[in-house]
Amino acid sequence: MELDTSVLEKKQSTTTTMADMYGYSVFSKDFQQKLEIEKEKQKKERDYYLDCVFVNEPEDGVDQAFKQVITAETAVIVKEDFTADSTKETTAMEMIGFTILGALLAGVVWMLIEKVRKGKKSS
Repeated sequence: MELDTSVLEKKQSTTTTMADMYGYSVFSKDFQQKLEIEKEKQKKERDYYLDCVFVNEPEDGVDQAFKQVITAETAVIVKEDFTADSTKETTAMEMIGFTILGALLAGVVWMLIEKVRKGKKSS
């Protein structure tokens, strides 16, 4: 068997069309007609759904439930008015206590972090 290597020396540009690669021609009249038919089909389907939403009457059950919710009578609930006398006010001593407690908690966390850092450095 002999191979003709002279073909490799010739520089020719070869192209492959879409029809050869995938079996259909994008620019043919037949393809354009199929494309137009598909677009028309999609338009009709979209118009059908829009007509269903905007033109058709609502179902009786849905309409009845909607009216019932809108016209529902709600009971009036009167809540007691809260005044300064009925609620416990935070005093200045409590605020100082919370501040000291927060500072102590922050100090404990800081000391634990430092202890862990020193443990990592020594090992």
